[in-house]
Amino acid sequence: MEPFIRRSSTRQGSPARRLGVALIVVVVVIMLVIGGAAAYYVFVFSAPVPNGVPGKTTTAVVGTTTTNGNFKRYAGTFTFSTPLGPTGEDVSPNGTLALYSSVVSATGTFSFFINPTNQSGSGSGTGRVTSVTTGFCTGQTSFAYSFTIPDATTLLGSNLTVAFGDATPSSGAYPLSCRALNGTVYSTTGNFTYLSVYPNLISVSSVPSTQTFSQSGISYMIQINNAP
Repeated sequence: MEPFIRRSSTRQGSPARRLGVALIVVVVVIMLVIGGAAAYYVFVFSAPVPNGVPGKTTTAVVGTTTTNGNFKRYAGTFTFSTPLGPTGEDVSPNGTLALYSSVVSATGTFSFFINPTNQSGSGSGTGRVTSVTTGFCTGQTSFAYSFTIPDATTLLGSNLTVAFGDATPSSGAYPLSCRALNGTVYSTTGNFTYLSVYPNLISVSSVPSTQTFSQSGISYMIQINNAP
């Protein structure tokens, strides 16, 4: 008689178990950049994952749209003049005093926008600066520069506040021809720095607006107008 052998049954798994676990993940990420009114649509695809083996993930930027038709735009002009250029003095043995001084002036234009969504914006501008030195040393220079408007806002009450960034370049140098009190003729270099717009922070209650100032050798005019 054959010995009794108990055979354990083997249960067949489902088709999903036989093939392993396969996952397909599709993630859609939509980023809305309100400050620039731009929408970025990013799709992330994860490939099937058979038998627990990690799949390859691919990211693709499908499209970008930008709408800025509602931005409020402004344009302006400026001029300024200051005595903040190269200066120097010479004293003779008998106490006679000689001076040289300079006037730095500039003109330019700028434009910027305000996003009504967050009441802030930015812009840029260009200018031309001139420095003229007179006295016992003389010389002059003139060159163009550029600048940014890193911040413009209407958040502070109803006023429009505009901050002007540093000029590029923000300094200049030019040769000076000098005659000392003892009659010696020599050359030196006149160095100076300047603001892109003077003053470099303004606040106006309404537009169009014109700000002017003149005192102690300093004068400026800044105009801001609505732009198309």
